Amino acid sequence: PGFITMLRCAVLAAVMALAAAALQLTLTADSVVLENGYVYASFDLQHPALSVLKGDFFGQGGYGDNILTNGGIVLEREDGDGKVYASSDGTAGVGIQILSNTSSLISVALSSIVDDFRSPAVNETWTLTLGAGSRALLFNTTGTTVATFFAMAARHAFYWQPQSIYAFFDRGVVQMMTAPASGDFFGSADNLPRVYALGGNHSIDIVRDTVVGPVQKTVLLSSAAGSPYWGGLHVLLAGDFDRLDHWDIGWKGEPAKRIQAGLKWTTATAISPCNFDVPVAGLTTGPNINDRDLRAYITGIYASIVGCLCNYDNAVKSGERVAQIAPSIHHPDTAYGNTYNYFDPDNWVGLTAMMYSGSRYLQEQARGVIERSGAFLHPNGQLPHHFEGVVPTYIALSGATQTGPNLFWTLTALRYAKETGNVDWLRGYMPTLRNSVNFLLGLIDPGWHLLYCPGSLMIDVFIRQQFTSDSNAMMVGLLREFAEAEIFMGNSTGASKLNAIADTIVSQMNALLWNTTANDHYLTQRDTNNVTRDFVDYDSNLIAVATAVAPPDRAAAILRRVDAGRCTHGRATFVSELYYGPQDCFNGNVGDSWCSMARIGLFDSYARKRVGDQATFDNLILNPLREDLIQYTWLRERYYCDGTQELNRTFAYFEYPAFVSIAEREVRYGINQGLNKLEISPFGPTSYSFHVGNVNVDYSASRVVINVPGSGARSVIIDGLTASAHYTIQTSGGAACTADAAATASASGTLTFTAAVSEECTVVVTQG
Repeated sequence: PGFITMLRCAVLAAVMALAAAALQLTLTADSVVLENGYVYASFDLQHPALSVLKGDFFGQGGYGDNILTNGGIVLEREDGDGKVYASSDGTAGVGIQILSNTSSLISVALSSIVDDFRSPAVNETWTLTLGAGSRALLFNTTGTTVATFFAMAARHAFYWQPQSIYAFFDRGVVQMMTAPASGDFFGSADNLPRVYALGGNHSIDIVRDTVVGPVQKTVLLSSAAGSPYWGGLHVLLAGDFDRLDHWDIGWKGEPAKRIQAGLKWTTATAISPCNFDVPVAGLTTGPNINDRDLRAYITGIYASIVGCLCNYDNAVKSGERVAQIAPSIHHPDTAYGNTYNYFDPDNWVGLTAMMYSGSRYLQEQARGVIERSGAFLHPNGQLPHHFEGVVPTYIALSGATQTGPNLFWTLTALRYAKETGNVDWLRGYMPTLRNSVNFLLGLIDPGWHLLYCPGSLMIDVFIRQQFTSDSNAMMVGLLREFAEAEIFMGNSTGASKLNAIADTIVSQMNALLWNTTANDHYLTQRDTNNVTRDFVDYDSNLIAVATAVAPPDRAAAILRRVDAGRCTHGRATFVSELYYGPQDCFNGNVGDSWCSMARIGLFDSYARKRVGDQATFDNLILNPLREDLIQYTWLRERYYCDGTQELNRTFAYFEYPAFVSIAEREVRYGINQGLNKLEISPFGPTSYSFHVGNVNVDYSASRVVINVPGSGARSVIIDGLTASAHYTIQTSGGAACTADAAATASASGTLTFTAAVSEECTVVVTQG
């Protein structure tokens, strides 16, 4: 058989050389290689395994390092004594059948792949398929047991180099990096549609159909040693794995089972490699946003915030399954010691980025976290500040009571409804959201007409109390957004009241909280005795610009003052001009007194867009952090004044990566979904294609194509089009996909029309 295979390879090699370079099949005596520019996959004929898998994000054939290790993807059998037999140990000959070899599709069937070539107990046929322009290698198998034997299991084993594994089970997300030897295997009987791994500047992304066969279990692998692998996956074909739903010692001590001859199974898997820390399953190879933006956008979501989820069984407390989320990924532990669901504004930032994945699966994980915190709304409407284990607490770690949790949790819930179009959920959840907003409305002093605040909005260690500029400015933004929700619910009267309250807060802030001496910023606070404190806070002043509390002249003055700061944009954005000393912080905690925070950078981004300061946004806010994210993949919690990461702060914190994804989506590419409107307002790009998940926008001044989630007719507002030009509007997708027939852009190039917006409807806007 070996000679026949060698002869066949020699003949076919000459033929394959004529194949197009973009999609190529190469056979030698030792290997079968499929490649298409995006994917390079090599099957080892002498040691049967998919031994080499490499990717090129750009599809140009500049493949990175081999993602696989320890034999690669192999067929294994592990006996009760721990001895592992693998297809890669050797062969009596692999059969090769070319099913397709065209310019559009290569497919090769490889038969007689056995667990032990000396005494086979398992025999499989593997079919490898690669399409032109595809990021995924299709790996389909059929197999059977050819003998009765005792073993722990027969399995497909995937061993890889990337350090952090992420598993999307039906019951929730499991992530791990550098697990200790005492807990480096995670078994589950739950369906696992997708698993990916990244780290070390390469990634592997696996999308699975359910195994059809006698066993439906998988085992995740993670290692702190990196030898013989950093991570991997075992897909059981026969046998069993008993220790489920927690990280454990794995196969050690698992009993052998009697496995009958004649068991049969099939598997279907799509495997996508990449030479960056970017999981690429489902990512189009067609036009998309700027390459560096795209890499950072996906990494910002999938490397960090997804790994913070703790919503699978036993993730927080043994025997319980709760929808909670930590501030960092598991490496192997999460940050802040078994505490979760911070909405001050941590989870507003993190879950917004997660929802911007365009993944229905991840959006539903976000909803679970929202509802988990909402289920513990106090009778007075106060939201838990966070959870300690599974127990809610309403006080910050610093000991302060904050307005932030209610404000940002409500905004996060609205974001879920906007991003998914799940308006039925919103209708049912509005009473809970109103309860949260009413808690905040109850803090408004009837004489001062400002929020009387017990603590800081989003920097919990800072002592800020009574009539503070941070919470009042943010309250204006919340009230405007909640008024939109009330209009969507048909409650125009309630919406008018909310907008009137917001107007009053704006007026009072400008009358009572503006520093009339410096005339270039809002005060930190004023108390009921008219005593003021002022640290020239960058967070509150940038929020005031972003929410239009500050009129144009004051907004310009604020930004001049902020930009004059020595540390403002070491990395976006520093906390304040003046230092919060021990006496200015709860319990003397000055940990956040001299640093930059991504949350402030986000409001800085919104402020720059409001005033049209693209240069600062590009050069000082977004681009430096985008490049940091591309270089490091995981970022620390805070930055120093000089723009370097604070190495004593939390590793693999969610906030800066999430910021990058949000700032790109909302500000740079200007895709903002509302309940009553959809806005496309780029800040810089004059043309682009944005195709991530279920959000698809092709934008230029002459033609815009929109396909995004939604429900029903909405006002569509598109900026940056040709001034005063006429545009025709067409829709496709069914009878419900209606739109205005035509519209004319304003003198400033803004086009407004009404159209049905949903994933089923595509809207095409064409000049002329």
